[in-house]
Amino acid sequence: MADDSAFKQIIEDDLSKLKFILKMKLASLEEIKKEEEEIIDNIKRLMVAVKEMEKALEIEIEMYKRISSGWEKAYYQKRWESIGNALKAELENFNNEYKKTKDLFESAGNLAARLEQFKELLKKLNTKNTESRENDLRMLDDFKKQKEGGYSGTSGDYTL
Repeated sequence: MADDSAFKQIIEDDLSKLKFILKMKLASLEEIKKEEEEIIDNIKRLMVAVKEMEKALEIEIEMYKRISSGWEKAYYQKRWESIGNALKAELENFNNEYKKTKDLFESAGNLAARLEQFKELLKKLNTKNTESRENDLRMLDDFKKQKEGGYSGTSGDYTL
């Protein structure tokens, strides 16, 4: 049988490596969440800037209305086109960051599940080893009593 301490050391090393990997994944998940919050704040600031731009554009439109009625339609189209492009770019960026975060979160969840399965396996192995040791000690004790005299065990002869 292999050395138990070496086996336990290998298992503990693997377990600590898995914990480290999981912590790294969760830390990067927190960073991505912070980036998402920054993106949301940027979108809010962009919306405020867009409203300010709209106010300025409306003032200019009123001025152009006085000058010429033909400029009004062109100016509205230009304004909405620039606003639409800015919002579209921000929303696409937010969507891409959200997809990255979702994938990372699923990966971290899978790692956590694997770690739990590994813990359960180690618990089962430890239980089996304990039962095996108890049985071996009982057999040795019976053998010793039989050699010392008079004890007849129910198992018969023991071979070690």
